[in-house]
Amino acid sequence: MSKHLEVIGLSKTFTLHILGEKRITAFHNVSFTLERGRFLGISGKSGYGKSSLIKCIYRNYDATSGHIFLYDTEGGHIELNAISDVEMLEIRKGRLGYVSQFFQTIPRVTATNVVIEPLMDRG
Repeated sequence: MSKHLEVIGLSKTFTLHILGEKRITAFHNVSFTLERGRFLGISGKSGYGKSSLIKCIYRNYDATSGHIFLYDTEGGHIELNAISDVEMLEIRKGRLGYVSQFFQTIPRVTATNVVIEPLMDRG
């Protein structure tokens, strides 16, 4: 299988300005490779940085350090944390997405349908 997403040494630290510049590390030095067609489960206690990790990959948050590479089917890649916001928005439209745990869905709609809907919209 070929790589689809690669995260190398990713870290995120928040600075709480309202608390005298206190620094909180959400996660530190996370690395993984996700192959095309595979899934990755991320687990841990509440407050251990799972959502912050996903938000860094999706670029809702800027990572403090590390690299995020998104590969195409030919093996070329884009470093997500080095591209412009406009380029990232284009990638979000067609190649990358996530569903938050707080996503408000219609009752009786399966998780599968929530994931499939944007794919069906793109044909």
